[in-house]
Amino acid sequence: MSYFMRTIQNPKHRKDLFDRLARLDSAQPPLWGRLTAPKMLAHLCDQMRMPYNDNPSPPIPGVQHYPVMRQLVLYLLPWPKARSKARPRHSTLHRRSGRRTWPR
Repeated sequence: MSYFMRTIQNPKHRKDLFDRLARLDSAQPPLWGRLTAPKMLAHLCDQMRMPYNDNPSPPIPGVQHYPVMRQLVLYLLPWPKARSKARPRHSTLHRRSGRRTWPR
């Protein structure tokens, strides 16, 4: 089965998709993550509705919707200073002990 350019417009691909959806079990606990099968389907349906502005959830209010405020926050206001420093990207590996040491 090829997964290159699968589309719901193709009848064979659509049938494969519906077969996979039919195998979902709502009573089975999630194998990874927190979403159950019904919640996952609701999430996917919401994502498919978004391009058509048919999403039932309202936009999240905030500064990001005002272009002037967005420019001010991103480019003019100072960024908060970090309280702790991250480790350097490069470490040294000792040949004899095999342990990594981080430069100070």
